[in-house]
Amino acid sequence: MALYELVLEQFFTEKPNLKAICLKPADKVHEACAKSAADRSTSPEIVTMAKDELLHILTHEDVIKQLKMWEAQKSSNAMFKSLMNYIHRVENILYFVEASRNLDLVLHLKAGEALSKLFFAMDRIKYKRLWPQYIADMHDLKTSHPRTWRELQDGNISVTKSVIPFVSIGADHACEQLNRMMKIHSGLIGISNNANARQRFFLATPDMSRLSGEFKEQFDVAVDKPQEHHP
Repeated sequence: MALYELVLEQFFTEKPNLKAICLKPADKVHEACAKSAADRSTSPEIVTMAKDELLHILTHEDVIKQLKMWEAQKSSNAMFKSLMNYIHRVENILYFVEASRNLDLVLHLKAGEALSKLFFAMDRIKYKRLWPQYIADMHDLKTSHPRTWRELQDGNISVTKSVIPFVSIGADHACEQLNRMMKIHSGLIGISNNANARQRFFLATPDMSRLSGEFKEQFDVAVDKPQEHHP
């Protein structure tokens, strides 16, 4: 975030007219978020309205377009270009995380395609070999398995375990959490190559987790209760 702040600070220093235009709606978003966090009875719609107003200003005034043009003008500076390349790489990772959090299949694939270039650039052998195949197979679902594609589009690309917004996780992450519920201090030992042990584990774990959750609910132990997240 510090790098983003440095870039935007320099951009608005050179474009003071845009700063004046964006400052007011940005302050409204901040005030709406603060009010919503302080008063639980406040409708979340005020945050949505403030956000929509800011997006309208950014679109109407071509702020993003002007930022890209400004970046292109500054790219002759090697240090600046290196900094922006790093920021864009981080953006790709953040987009991929956002896709999981918001159950967004399209963004998941777009961010995945951008990340595949990084795997080649960083010489991540397994990822650069298997990741493009994964992206291609996912796109093939549109024609080969349209029902599965629709399920993923409906939000089943991620696992949602809480009513708190923006906390959905990938299926692999959810499996790790499920495995953790049944682990002892030293971890699960010796079942990876034992088919019967694996079968018993994966059959028993969901029911054990369900029983544990139902027991906690009887005593009102915090289970998926809405609360402020990432203030």
